Amino acid sequence: MKSAANHIELIFSEEGKLSHLPNYEFRPQQREMAEAVTSALEGRSHLILEAPTGVGKSLAYLVPAILHAVKEKRKAIVSTHTKNLQEQLYRKDIERTISALPVSATPSVNSGNCSIREKPENSCASRNGPR
Repeated sequence: MKSAANHIELIFSEEGKLSHLPNYEFRPQQREMAEAVTSALEGRSHLILEAPTGVGKSLAYLVPAILHAVKEKRKAIVSTHTKNLQEQLYRKDIERTISALPVSATPSVNSGNCSIREKPENSCASRNGPR
């Protein structure tokens, strides 16, 4: 069985699985980010990454997250700050990513600004008034 690092190399190489996607461009920084995310997931550690526009951050964290979730039979949860990024991930990036991977996965979106686990006094209605 291939290690996660081998999968990342095969997926993010210049002739890798992602290279067959329309408009995909190989970026060494993207592969490095994916390797770092993979290492953090495998080591159950925290990771903070920063990269400029155009590096391909979404795929760099989506690929390792999806592979890890499938391997561990768990969910991958991605939280965004903006609705625009949420839409980009859901409508474009996640579907493209899954189509290039040797896995079967189903994405879903859970919108909103509140956690279901919040206590009633900390809920959106309490903070923001009635809806």
